[in-house]
Amino acid sequence: MDIASVQAALKELTLDMVNGKRNRQETVEELYKRVQPDEIYKLDESVPERDFIIDVTVSLEHLTEEGFAPSMAEIRYFAECFEGKRVFSREEVRRFPIGAYEKQQPRKKREEGENSQ
Repeated sequence: MDIASVQAALKELTLDMVNGKRNRQETVEELYKRVQPDEIYKLDESVPERDFIIDVTVSLEHLTEEGFAPSMAEIRYFAECFEGKRVFSREEVRRFPIGAYEKQQPRKKREEGENSQ
């Protein structure tokens, strides 16, 4: 398993979700096509950013599961980490509520701009 390609896939899926290019179901389906979550959980502790990779994978894997799904705030947090706007902290991720499933899909940038006026 090539860690760089896994990170690239997770970044793309996360950013696409935040930017409204994929919905929850599409993101989960694409995750299973491009990343093997079971293999991610077996990553050696010496792998750089192991905890970040595992936490993003877990969150994306549970996107469609009521009672377990991450909030969009958590997904945005991961996107900001990928973009270098934040530094990943497992303690910070644990502050997000578990099972904060939001039935609505993330709004696209255009819609957000229209609603904020």
